[in-house]
Amino acid sequence: MSYSVRNSIILALILILFGGGGYLWLHLKFSPKTGSLIEQLDEKEKTLAELEKATSDYEYLREELYKVSTQYEYFPKLLPPESAIQGTYRYLDKLSTGRASFNYDFKFSGVKRENGAIRASYFLSGEGKFANIANFIFRLENGKPIYKIDNVSFKKKPSKGKDISDDVTVSMQITGIFSDNKDQTDTEVSTMFEKALIFPGMRLKILQETEHTEMQYHKVQSGETLKKIAQKYFGSTKNWRDIYELNRFSLKSPHMIYVGQSLKIREKKVDDYFMIHEVQPGETLRSLAEKYFGNENAWRDIYRWNQDRIENQIPDDILTNYDPFQPLILSQLPPNVDGLLNVDQAKLVALTNKSAFILDQKGVMQEMKVGSKVYLGYLSKIDLNRGRVMFELNKGGIYSTAVLDLAADGRN
Repeated sequence: MSYSVRNSIILALILILFGGGGYLWLHLKFSPKTGSLIEQLDEKEKTLAELEKATSDYEYLREELYKVSTQYEYFPKLLPPESAIQGTYRYLDKLSTGRASFNYDFKFSGVKRENGAIRASYFLSGEGKFANIANFIFRLENGKPIYKIDNVSFKKKPSKGKDISDDVTVSMQITGIFSDNKDQTDTEVSTMFEKALIFPGMRLKILQETEHTEMQYHKVQSGETLKKIAQKYFGSTKNWRDIYELNRFSLKSPHMIYVGQSLKIREKKVDDYFMIHEVQPGETLRSLAEKYFGNENAWRDIYRWNQDRIENQIPDDILTNYDPFQPLILSQLPPNVDGLLNVDQAKLVALTNKSAFILDQKGVMQEMKVGSKVYLGYLSKIDLNRGRVMFELNKGGIYSTAVLDLAADGRN
């Protein structure tokens, strides 16, 4: 064995001894600490996840508390003049419509003046469906004029034969509060009424685009001809020439169309487009008209677009409509009147630390953050590491967590 080979072997052995000894020393010295640190890291990650969930819940609840507080503070109750006392029956008759209608008798009991206000007493008795009467009470107590139900009693009507009835008889004592200010002018009452029309947190439709037309298209299916397509859209094969004229630059012949080809059919009418405005403290219909249209007199248009919502304050669809002796599980979900993102029909496209980019049910991209409202709930968590977002939903009394995952849409 040559001298150089022997030295190489000795050097290799020395390196192996040093390397093995170093590895053994590091393993014995740091391995227990590493295991402990990994356990601590796992605990910290769990704590972080809990804190993130608590933070998202806190942000959502803080927003809800603000809205409820401002509604409570600014809710514009209307104090009508003394002359409106005799108009109570007409007002109650207006409330008792639709899903709040029932038959009743009305009696005026008298008035009492105290502390600069007038208390008028009324007695009401009648019969109808319990849900309708509950809706009526809700409207009465949450309406703009100040009416208080002093007492109310129900009695279930006996069923006839095998038919089960939810009709009840009802009697209630009502007190209305009116202004004792005899100098109050009609203009002041009108101004007070206008300010009482809307309140903070209310969501109003604002017209953004008038009625217009856009081109309607058809994707050719197997076995279709221009005549069959014309029959489908116009009810007559004679209109095939109209379709051909619209597409003559893309068709070599009226007899040569192919499966999957997109053809122009005709101009179709598109409904007006509305945006949703959430009312802020101090805003009125006139200020909104000035903001969006530069003309405060346009407030009547905003009122017309939102008449049902303004007059009832809360849509009929979510008024009380249940038996109080049964669990509050709705048989039908309230409609998505505000056009909020429907999680069941949405697609998660991209994520950042603070934002989620989601295609809604109409194919419109929306940027959402923790606490953002969706149909039946809100966005509760953005998990960038796992590529997902979570939503807390209330489906008619059934609470659940929904997840949109990037991986489900092809994320590697």
